[in-house]
Amino acid sequence: MADHFLTMDQQLAAKVEVTAGTFETLAAADVLLRHFRSDTIFTPDYPRFDNDEVAEDIAAAPDFVSGARGGISVGVIVKTAGVVGTVPAIDRFLQGCGMKQQIVNFISVGVQAGGDSQFLAGETYTATGAKAGIIEFDRAGAGVLRYIPVTGGALANLDVIVANGDSATASGSSALYGVKYTPTSTATKTLSIQRAEKNDAATSAHDYLYIIKGAMGKCTITWTPLDVIRFAAEYSGVQHTCADGSFFTGYTYETGTPPKFINAVCQLNGVDIEPAEIVFDCGNTVDVDPAPTTLGGTSGFLRARIAKREPTITVAPFRLKTATLDELGILKSGATSVFTLTLGTTPQIIEFTAPKCQIRGWTAGERSGLRTAQLTLHLTRDVLTDNDYSIMMR
Repeated sequence: MADHFLTMDQQLAAKVEVTAGTFETLAAADVLLRHFRSDTIFTPDYPRFDNDEVAEDIAAAPDFVSGARGGISVGVIVKTAGVVGTVPAIDRFLQGCGMKQQIVNFISVGVQAGGDSQFLAGETYTATGAKAGIIEFDRAGAGVLRYIPVTGGALANLDVIVANGDSATASGSSALYGVKYTPTSTATKTLSIQRAEKNDAATSAHDYLYIIKGAMGKCTITWTPLDVIRFAAEYSGVQHTCADGSFFTGYTYETGTPPKFINAVCQLNGVDIEPAEIVFDCGNTVDVDPAPTTLGGTSGFLRARIAKREPTITVAPFRLKTATLDELGILKSGATSVFTLTLGTTPQIIEFTAPKCQIRGWTAGERSGLRTAQLTLHLTRDVLTDNDYSIMMR
């Protein structure tokens, strides 16, 4: 008998759905990530009714529905594409966790005039040629302006940029800076995901395919020194296919270099720290909505949605480069602190920023002072930029 664990191979494909809950046909181009973990979580949720109180001939409710609920878990290494401003392969999986994709550009600008004489992150701008967008990073005085174009395209030489009463003139040409991911509460993206599995007999017609549609998920990103960045997620959706089939051929995996957590710049409240591990949890609670469109709800489930989101960062253990970090007092007081992490070298750089981090509670009966071995920071909404956090890949 063949050893299934030695001969089995897996393939993962995913695509953002144009219409939530409507299956997108998958192809070789949708196989981009080489995963280290991918498990099928077949948890069919059939609303089934006992007939001990209802006579069978009444047929008030069906025994089973057509659209069962299922899930797929994913584990991959986080990379950038190796080309600045190019969307990474992990993009669609991030979108499926309720994150929006934004392409960030940069261009030189002169000194700002009027208003407070500075462009601030989150401010919207208008520019020559009916262009509009969002200022991505603070810019006070002449220098490089990072921005996210929304309409009208990229800024160009001699374009006059106006934001919140301030104006400046662009010089030179625009260039790509990176791809930014931040949480979004609107226009969330559902995914069609396929997990294929080689059968032990190596007969392609009987490879096993498991597909869910209308899927959204919850994820964690883990940084450990000397190791690559790892992304793990669990997606819930509606079962679309659970049958024999064939692997896609002609696909190309992403080949970018994965940044490692070595010589990384990590700060909490502006103070350098050297944690042994950092774990970001997007904190999503995912529900799969039923579709009671016919008598008895025979169409089963429609699609997944994010019902709640409470993102956190766990830092452990916590070692300081400065003496005592009395700034921890600001964490105790219930105020917020900024957490930043930058690692990798050009062009494979990943930046993680959480503008407002807060400790919400303490262990009951703790008498040894502030415990920093497992410091959990809850991320709160930044009013100006409407972000809990952002991940920049370039």
